[in-house]
Amino acid sequence: MQNELSITMKTEETKQATLLVNETGEEGNRDAITSLQPEETGTESAEKTPNKTEKNYTHEADDQAWRLIYAALRNNNPLTDYPAMSVEEIADQKCLVIYIPDPLTGVKGILPERYAGLREREKLESLMNYPFLRVLPVSVDRDNNIVVLRRDRAEAIHAARAWRDINEGDIVEGVVTGVDCSDSGLANRIYLDVEAIRAILPIGEVSHNYTEDVDYRRGDIIRVKVLKRNEFEKDDGVSRVLLVSVRALTPDPWELEHCIPVAKMPYFGTVVNIVQTGMFVRLASGIEVKTPHLSLNYRGNVRVGDRIRVYPVIVNRDEHRVYGMLTESEIKRTIRNYELRRRRKERRSSGLSG
Repeated sequence: MQNELSITMKTEETKQATLLVNETGEEGNRDAITSLQPEETGTESAEKTPNKTEKNYTHEADDQAWRLIYAALRNNNPLTDYPAMSVEEIADQKCLVIYIPDPLTGVKGILPERYAGLREREKLESLMNYPFLRVLPVSVDRDNNIVVLRRDRAEAIHAARAWRDINEGDIVEGVVTGVDCSDSGLANRIYLDVEAIRAILPIGEVSHNYTEDVDYRRGDIIRVKVLKRNEFEKDDGVSRVLLVSVRALTPDPWELEHCIPVAKMPYFGTVVNIVQTGMFVRLASGIEVKTPHLSLNYRGNVRVGDRIRVYPVIVNRDEHRVYGMLTESEIKRTIRNYELRRRRKERRSSGLSG
């Protein structure tokens, strides 16, 4: 027994009509498309109205918008790059409104929330500024210039086709769909939409540098390299996931001889992180020296962003790690600079308050 989405609308002639979208378990089932069905009235009944399926759409549309829609119906091809215009309540259902191809000359598309393919914690409003919005026409009303759309089915069709063409090592574009953060608020991984396929970008694959957080926002488009493809069976179908990297797009500094520091030689670097056991000083992109604190009295006086001198002691090329030491005089110089900054800030504050 198939479930049906029923949307009742008032036509221009004040007659009621119902849009029916049959829900099937098979991806891209062409027989699962029904057209607008008038409800029974005193003069005509629904039984006299032929049930149009996609197989019956053989006539040519008389304008560009309907040609696009009927071509998508016949070929089961999702429509892409038509932006969402608004969110409306239609027949007590929350729907996204999309005009094909534009609001002035286009057809009004209705995307019900239950067929928007939203993931956990996603809202229908999040699709308003979403690039690469893919939808599939499933039911039409030529008289009222309306088409009912489904995004979940369009995404499944597009992902199945794109999966055959994406290989490990390919460079692709992905849309940021979310950032997974730890309890401390720092990013663990970034989720992307790559051709309707879910992709995971671990925080360690964002840059060669030490990275704690990212400034990616939902809807951002970034280039990534595919590291691994994963496909496995689930109870509700096939799940496909890509492991991607931004770091792999740039040369590894450890493969460049001039970037690798020489042990026991002084280098100037920037403090990028301070932990309980010491601090990390960046010499170049992807080259960071971990140094211990020289004294408990100095902890908290060196800040992230300070420029200090460091002496690499151990350079491990295999593990891409450098361990070094700080000189006592350099620590004292850094503390003096910190005190000067603090005093200047206090003077500015007292001047403003006065």
